[in-house]
Amino acid sequence: MLGFSDVPITIPTDAPSFYGCIEAKHVTTYLEDYIDNHIYNGSSLRSRKCFGRNVETVKKVEVYWVVSTQNLHGEWKTFKASKLVVAAGLTSLPRMPFFAHGQNPFKGPIRHHKHFGQISSTGVLSDPRCKHVAVVGAGKFATDMVYESVKKGKHVSWIIRKDGEGPTIFFTAPGGGRYKNSTEAGATRMSASFSPSSFMQYGLLASLIHRTSFGVHYMKSKILQDDKSCRDAAAYHDRPGALPRFKNLGTATSAFWCNGPLRLAQYNDFWDTLAQNVDVYRNNVVSLTPDGIVLDDRTEVAADILLCGTGWSSNYPFFSKHLACSQGLPHSPEDDSPQDARLWDRLSRVAEQEVLSKFPILKHLPLYKNLRFPQRP
Repeated sequence: MLGFSDVPITIPTDAPSFYGCIEAKHVTTYLEDYIDNHIYNGSSLRSRKCFGRNVETVKKVEVYWVVSTQNLHGEWKTFKASKLVVAAGLTSLPRMPFFAHGQNPFKGPIRHHKHFGQISSTGVLSDPRCKHVAVVGAGKFATDMVYESVKKGKHVSWIIRKDGEGPTIFFTAPGGGRYKNSTEAGATRMSASFSPSSFMQYGLLASLIHRTSFGVHYMKSKILQDDKSCRDAAAYHDRPGALPRFKNLGTATSAFWCNGPLRLAQYNDFWDTLAQNVDVYRNNVVSLTPDGIVLDDRTEVAADILLCGTGWSSNYPFFSKHLACSQGLPHSPEDDSPQDARLWDRLSRVAEQEVLSKFPILKHLPLYKNLRFPQRP
C-alpha cells in the first residue's frame, strides 16, 4: 500500500517489519529519491519545492492568487499564480488545552505532539533528570508518545478526559490470508463497502450490504467480531501483570460506529508495555502545579514534562474569514452571511436525505460526544 503507482517502493530485505509495517525512514528515503528522479520540463520535483517558509497570507487579487511567505529569518517572499492548490491538510496548527495557554505555575515544558520527534531524539526525554512524563489525549499521537516515553525509561501517566470521546480502540496487526496486516485487509473493496464514503462508488455490493436485512446482519457480525478480537487482545480487566489503572484504558469506542479514535497496535510488546508501565487516568485536568497536574478528583499527578496529544485546529489561518467562506473552506458557521447560511442549511438537508436513503442504519445513531467545533463544510 506504500509508494506511487509508477515507482514501487523497495524495502531492504533485512529491514525490520511488523506484519508489513516498516520504519518511517524507509518511506522517507523513497520520497527523497522520488522527488530527485522525477524531472519535468528540465526541473526536478525537488527544485520546485520551497522549504523553510510559512505561508502567512493568501489573497485573491483580481484573477490572481497572491501567497505571502516568511522564512525563519523574517525574510518575505511572494508567489503569484492564476491557480492555487491547498494540500496542507488540517495538521498545521496545534490545538492546545486551556491549561497550556497564558501563565501557569508548571515549571516543566508543555509540548504538542507536533514537536515530539525533536523532543524524543534531542530534547527533554533524553535528559536523565526528566523522570515523570504526563501525556494528555486519547488518540494515535498520544499513544505514540506514551509508548516512546516508556521505552526511554520514564514513568508515564496517561490522562484521558472523561467527557471526551474516550480511549482509542486498537486493532490487532495480523491481516489474515494474503494480507500482511489488518490495514491492508481493511482497504479491500469488500471491507471498504462497510463504511459509507464519498470515495467509494455506491453500487450493487454497497446496496446489498446496507439496504438488505441479510447484508446489515452480515456487516454487523463481521465488524463486531473484529471489535471483540481487539478487546480480547488488550485484556483490559484481566491482563497478567497489569497495573491497577490499566483497566481505565478500556474503551467505549465501537469498531462498528467508529465513534472515537482508532489505530493499529504496531508492536509485539505493545500491550505489556502499556499495561505494566503506564498509569491511566480517566479524569479532567483542573489545574497545574509547579511539579505536576491536579485532576478533577483532587489526584495530583507528578510530571517533569507535559505532552499534549490534543489534535489540530481545523482551519487555514492564512485565509481571511471572508475568503474562506467564499471558497467553501473550513470555517465557523458564524462567519456565514445570511444568504450563505441558508444555502448551507439547504445543502445539508439534501445531503442528509441522500445519505440516509443509501445507508438507512445511520438513522439510528448511538450517543456520540462530538467535541469538534461546528464548522463548514
